Amino acid sequence: MRRAILVVVCILAVFLIGLMTYGKSEAASGRGKATPKNVLPKELMKLDIKDEFVPHAGKEAGVIQTVTGYVVVAHDNMRQGYFAAVGDRLYEKDVVFTLKQSRCRFKMHHEDVVTMGESTRVGITSFSDNRKTQEKRSSFDMAKGKAMFYTLRLFKHKGAAMEVSTPTAVAGVRGTKFGVEVIELDGTTTASLPVLVADISDAGFRHLAQATQPSVQTNVHTFDGTVAVTSTTTGQTTTLGAGQSLNVGATGLGNAFATPPSVAQQFQSDTSAGPPAGGGAGGGTPGSGAAPPAGGGDTGAAGTTTTPPDTSIATQQQSTTTTETTATAKDPYPDPGTNASGSNTGYFAGMLTNRSAPQLEEIFISTTRQAFDGRIWGRGINETSTDYLRADAWGNAYLKWAVFDSGTKSSGDLGTSHPISHTTLGSNSYQEWGYWTMTDPFTVGGTSYAVDNQGYWVNGQNTTDAQMAALKTGGSATYSGNAYGTYWTSGGGVDMTGSFSATVNFATPQISAFSVDVAGQGGYTAAISGATGSFSGSSSHFVINTATGSWTINGASVVDRAANGSVYGPEGQAIGGAFLVGCPATGKGVTGVFQGTQPMLQ
Repeated sequence: MRRAILVVVCILAVFLIGLMTYGKSEAASGRGKATPKNVLPKELMKLDIKDEFVPHAGKEAGVIQTVTGYVVVAHDNMRQGYFAAVGDRLYEKDVVFTLKQSRCRFKMHHEDVVTMGESTRVGITSFSDNRKTQEKRSSFDMAKGKAMFYTLRLFKHKGAAMEVSTPTAVAGVRGTKFGVEVIELDGTTTASLPVLVADISDAGFRHLAQATQPSVQTNVHTFDGTVAVTSTTTGQTTTLGAGQSLNVGATGLGNAFATPPSVAQQFQSDTSAGPPAGGGAGGGTPGSGAAPPAGGGDTGAAGTTTTPPDTSIATQQQSTTTTETTATAKDPYPDPGTNASGSNTGYFAGMLTNRSAPQLEEIFISTTRQAFDGRIWGRGINETSTDYLRADAWGNAYLKWAVFDSGTKSSGDLGTSHPISHTTLGSNSYQEWGYWTMTDPFTVGGTSYAVDNQGYWVNGQNTTDAQMAALKTGGSATYSGNAYGTYWTSGGGVDMTGSFSATVNFATPQISAFSVDVAGQGGYTAAISGATGSFSGSSSHFVINTATGSWTINGASVVDRAANGSVYGPEGQAIGGAFLVGCPATGKGVTGVFQGTQPMLQ
C-alpha cells in the first residue's frame, strides 16, 4: 500500500514539475523573452526589457496596431522598455525599435500613421491635437532604418503638420505619404548620434538644426503631396513633389530626382506592416509578437487599407511603365452594394481614357456610399451591372481593378503598381472634397488605359439613420455651395468650377430643385437643373432621378447622367455627392462633385 502511495506521489511530482516547466516556457516565449540577445541592437543590450506592457505617466500619443516579429518600446530616455504587442499605448518621447525580420505599424490619436521596416528606430518627439484651433502636429526622430509616414488632413482639422528629423536632414510634409531611410556609413552607429528636431508649420521651417555627423545618409521619397527637406549641415532646403526622391549626406542636399518605380515599390514592400490587427488603445493586449514577417503591401491605412493611411493615406508614384494584365482574372471582392456609414464615407467619380486611341472609354460613379478607409467602388455608366473601377485604401490609394466595355475587358488585379494621386480642394466641419487621377497606364489587349483627366471625390461624417429619423420631425432645408467638374479631352481635360443648390424635405424625405452648374475655359459647360431625388429607405443616401430636370453639356442634352450623395453632420448640416453627364460614344463626358451647407453654416 505504501509503495502504491509512493508511486502516485512520484507521478504527481513529475506532472507538477512538467507543468511548471511548460508554464515557464510559455511565459518565456510570450511577447519576446525568447528573443536571443544577439539580435538586440547595442543600445538595448543593457536595458531591462519587460515581457509585458509597461504603463507610463507621460502624455498618451498613439497605439500599436500591428506587430510582426519582435518590437521593443522604450520610455523615459531608455530607462524602461518592453516587448510590444497589438493594442499597447504609446506616449510622447517613446522610442519604437523593430528588430531583424520584424515590422511595426502604429497610429497616432489624431490619425497620423507610421509603418516601420526591419531594424528601424523611430522616436515620438512631440504630439498635439488642438481641438480649439483644429490643428494637429506630430514630430518624430529617426536614427536608422526605413519607415513610411502618413498624415491626413481630415475635415475636422484646419491645419496639419508632420516632421521627421534624422542626423543629416529634417523633412516636413504637407501631403499624405512619404518615406525616410537612414543609412549608416563607414561603420558609424547612429545610436551614438544626437537627434535633431526642427519646427515646421504651414508657413514652413522656423528652425534649422546644426551641422552633424558625416557618416549617415538620409534618403527621402515623396509618394503624395510635398515634402520640404532641410540639410542639417548647410541649412539648405529643397521641396520635393510627388514621385521625387532626394539623398542627404554630410555635404548637404543632393539633387532631386524622379523616384524609379522599382525603388518606390521596394521601399513600400520593405515598410509594409500589414493592416491594423485591432486591439484598441487599451495596452497590454497580447499580440503577434513572434509572428513571421508579412510580405506584400498594406491593405488598409488609416484603419484600412493599409494602409492607408484607418484613415489613410494616397500613393503618387508617377511612372511611364505599363502593366499587361489579363481579362480572365476574377476580382475576389465584389461591390459591397450597401451604403457605408461612419466618419470617412462618401462618393467618387472618374473617366477612363483609352490612351492608345485616344478616346473616352467609360465614365464611372459611386452608386452607393463608400467607406474610404477600405475599398471604394464606382459603377460604369455604359453597363452598370458589369463595369466598374475599384480603388483600395484612400489613405494609401491605388487603382486595384478596372472592368469595362460591357465587362469584356478587365485590368485584372493591378496590385499596388498603379497609385492614385488625390488632392483636397476644400472642407467644412463635416466633409472634405477634391480631385484624383491615376496616370500610370495599365494595358489590356495591347491598348493602354489611364485616368488622366481629373476625377472627383467627397467624403466625411454622414448623417446616421437615427439622426435622419430625428430630422423627419422637422421641415425643409435649403443647401447651397460649390461644384467642381472636368470635361474630358485627350489632353488631360478642362477643369470647371461653379455652384450647387438643392432643397431637402426631411419629413418626406425628398430632394427638389437640385441644380449643378459648372464652367471652364473655352466655353465648356455642364449643368443639372431642377432635378428631384429620393432617399434610400431610412438612410441619408439619396439618388437623383435622371428622368427629371435638365442635364446638359455645352447646352445640349445628354443621354448618360447620374448624381448620388448624402446628407452629412448630426443635424444634416451639410450635403455632398458626385455627378456625371455625358456620352462616351460621342466622346463627351463630365464628372464632378457638389457640396453645400445650410445658410446658418455658411
